[in-house]
Amino acid sequence: MTADYYPPMPARERFPIGEAAALARAKPQTLRYWEEKIPALRRGISRSGGRRYYSREAVIMLRRIETLVRVESCNLAGVRRRLGAKQNGKTAAAIQSVRRDIEKIIKLL
Repeated sequence: MTADYYPPMPARERFPIGEAAALARAKPQTLRYWEEKIPALRRGISRSGGRRYYSREAVIMLRRIETLVRVESCNLAGVRRRLGAKQNGKTAAAIQSVRRDIEKIIKLL
């Protein structure tokens, strides 16, 4: 996927569903469907006054989902697996970092 495939992201932290859909090159109803089927996406969505607002991280995740679905031909189960593996890898790295910090503290005691 080339860098110019997606429109540039404005310097804001929240985006209404229509703008998030345009930034991810998908339709708003597609975003609602992905929100139902991919639990990791729900964390980046807030609701205010009956409207959905997507965080910057959620829009980045939407772009990743769109790439997986459209370009790499993944189904949503495959998308969930790939996103879960990515998050689990980050979690494992964070745990190792904390473990090293704790071991350093124990050596100081």
